[in-house]
Amino acid sequence: MTLLQTIAKRPDPSPISTYLARLSSGSRPSQRSAIRQLAICLGADDTPSSIEYSCRWERITNSDVLALREILRQRYQPATANRMLAALRGVLKECWRQNRMTLDQLQRAIDVLPVPGRTKPVGRALTRDERYRLLTTTHVARDQTVIRVMIEAGLRRSEVAALRVDDVQTHPDVGPVLTVSGKGGKVRSVPITQSLYVALLEQRPQDYLQANTLDRILMPLFNISDSRVWQIVRAAAKRAGMSDITPHDLRRTFASTMLGAGVDLPTVQRMMGHSSPKTTVGYDRRGITDAAKAVNKVWSY
Repeated sequence: MTLLQTIAKRPDPSPISTYLARLSSGSRPSQRSAIRQLAICLGADDTPSSIEYSCRWERITNSDVLALREILRQRYQPATANRMLAALRGVLKECWRQNRMTLDQLQRAIDVLPVPGRTKPVGRALTRDERYRLLTTTHVARDQTVIRVMIEAGLRRSEVAALRVDDVQTHPDVGPVLTVSGKGGKVRSVPITQSLYVALLEQRPQDYLQANTLDRILMPLFNISDSRVWQIVRAAAKRAGMSDITPHDLRRTFASTMLGAGVDLPTVQRMMGHSSPKTTVGYDRRGITDAAKAVNKVWSY
């Protein structure tokens, strides 16, 4: 059988599968769940595990999307509803790419305004005292370093899990630097303190120095999954009496602390790997107390 014959016999890929494949690994679970909920909102039976794949998404019209938007508006916070609508638009675009619907059908279907309203920001930033408690109640060196790199370098938990030994380097002009592989395959450099640099070096596997160059490049630093990072943070928070803390709160702590220290927004944005400064602003959890301090510092005579 020729290659062309093999290709011709392949089944058409699902628009859901191709849409999810375009997303980062961290975004896929939530958007897969969103698509399933959309299918249920459309009236599908939620018993089968793959019910979303049985929907004829290419037949959805603007009227259907408007009806979905109203259901989402009533059931969810605006941010969640709009994220689910984004998932729907993504699936419909895949339908168009696979010639399941025309461009005119696609444009008409997705011509819907976002759900209005403001959602109260989720999560929070840790205070200086809370950061101290979180670290001092964690006695395993690896776990403590995992928490530190999230607070002091602003890494996502998936980025922590993906760190390799050779991602910890020293730049001749800057000093210690982390090379971070972020969402969408984007790579960024994040300066770190000498103290964190030493802590990270101490996590290198014992056979690191004996390994050849290729093995060193591929050698994981912590050798843990992102779900294990979640467990480490949650266990530390529980020990410190802060059961409401999540791994992403450590990233919010980084943003809030850096901005509060006077670091300009574009620099914090680059260090966090955000494409837009608006996203970085959304991580800032400084409140009215910080604003009052700033006003008094600037305008007190």
